[in-house]
Amino acid sequence: MIEVENVHKAFGDTEVLTGVDLEIEDCNLFAIIGHSGSGKSVLLRHLVGLLQPDRGAVRVGGTNLAGLPDDDLEAVRRRFGMLFQGGALFDSMTVYDNVALPLRLLDDRSDAEIEERVMTELERVEIAGAADQMPASLSGGQVKRASLARAIVREPKYLFYDEPSSGLDPRTSGVIDTLIQRLSETLCRMGIMVTHDMHSVLSIADKVGFLHEGTMRFVGSVEELRRCDDPVLCEFMEANAYEL
Repeated sequence: MIEVENVHKAFGDTEVLTGVDLEIEDCNLFAIIGHSGSGKSVLLRHLVGLLQPDRGAVRVGGTNLAGLPDDDLEAVRRRFGMLFQGGALFDSMTVYDNVALPLRLLDDRSDAEIEERVMTELERVEIAGAADQMPASLSGGQVKRASLARAIVREPKYLFYDEPSSGLDPRTSGVIDTLIQRLSETLCRMGIMVTHDMHSVLSIADKVGFLHEGTMRFVGSVEELRRCDDPVLCEFMEANAYEL
């Protein structure tokens, strides 16, 4: 479980988070939605320990990230996997080498063990045939698949997705959604997704949090979200191309 308790964060005179409370359960896919500039990325950085709250606590598996020594914080982060918005593949490496990189840097595995892990995850995301290709030759959807394989190759317990469908056409976005949902359901991985894509949220999320003016204005199931009766939340959903 990840617990966020009364988290406050300001940058100079600008208050971004003003008392965020949140609980995310294991094996659940949790979507964080909100207007641009609402603090979604700032909250995500707190969850992975890249920012420390001015007040409040973020606990991952019962461990408070605030004030952890670097070695202990790194041990927690090794349980994380991250799918970046743009994929963040290294252009000078093949797809195979991009996915193998976390294993080579962080694990003590033989070349044969690395190959087995990498090919297993490339097959899981249905891109094994592109293992020897360079990122520049891939489509946007293939880049996201390769990046997803890299995020999961070390079998993390917590997966973070930053705008996973950004820049993709609806069909490709649906494929990525299906892969993300499958990871949550079949491998029991907690997933935390920051997105504007309401179709993705309504299709695959288990729970949703609407971040507005520094706090979680709404937290609930997708069915509760569909029954929206908060005018601010309803306006956000309508603006993001969902017809209530």
